[in-house]
Amino acid sequence: MSRKDKMNEEADCIEAIFLSYTQTKSSQKMFLFFEGTDDFKYYCPRISILCNEKEYKKYDCNGKQNVLRIYDMITNQTQKDSKTIKMFFVDKDFDDNSNIDNEIYVTPTYSIENLYFTDIAIKKMILAEMGLSEHSKYDKDDFITAYNYIIGYRNKIIKDMLYGNACYSLQIKKSLGMGINKPNLTPIKRYDEIVKILKPEDIESRIKGYIEISEAEIVTEYERLNSDSIRLIRGKYLLEKMPKCINKIVEESNKGVNHEGHLFSKKRCMRLNTSESSLISDLSNYAETPRCLINYIQERCSVI
Repeated sequence: MSRKDKMNEEADCIEAIFLSYTQTKSSQKMFLFFEGTDDFKYYCPRISILCNEKEYKKYDCNGKQNVLRIYDMITNQTQKDSKTIKMFFVDKDFDDNSNIDNEIYVTPTYSIENLYFTDIAIKKMILAEMGLSEHSKYDKDDFITAYNYIIGYRNKIIKDMLYGNACYSLQIKKSLGMGINKPNLTPIKRYDEIVKILKPEDIESRIKGYIEISEAEIVTEYERLNSDSIRLIRGKYLLEKMPKCINKIVEESNKGVNHEGHLFSKKRCMRLNTSESSLISDLSNYAETPRCLINYIQERCSVI
């Protein structure tokens, strides 16, 4: 599909969503606008709980920019309606989001995927899925074993791709600063590619529209990302790699104590079996819910 065809398709999508909204807002009182269908799995259960199970109509806007366009269309082309709840959700990404209106929720992390792999989220997942009690010595020991394994695996993933993330981030930031089109970063959106970037030349050879970056700029951005890496790096790389680690814990938890090399004090019968495609659903209950998200939803649900 050509760039022009893609733009036309996106325009048709936006118009269809806008038309649907204007035609149903007299009968429906809550509307949710998301970047994609994966967002449904994280946000919708939280919205249902915080809004007392109010009915809503949700839209897949097919990307961040389309959510922003829909917001502008509704704001500028419809009458203000204080009795209709409208919520808009986008990822922070590596973008400059300073001009985004406060009526749009922007994740405090790179994306929602980051919220699945914080220390808190991992702790909740282990305790629940392994059926552990914090009052039993054996359970505590098994928790520590599982927790240290997953955290260690996660941190190794982050360390190996941090330099590549710094280069990725700078390509976006510099393009925005220069007022030019972003480079095509698709070739480095998989983990196996981002970890191969160990010097500026490595990214230059992999993408189209490369913008020159210096080693000094990379060091500065690397240090910024490293200051809170689990929240600042591109979370979709974690989504790609972490299921393997989690499934290893599942496998080990189902081994008996007589099994050679067993990790745990007893068989735990852990049944979680996740994949990259299903993890957003499988672990949604354990993902961190930022206070700013709770406030955003509650403030808007109080309208009706």
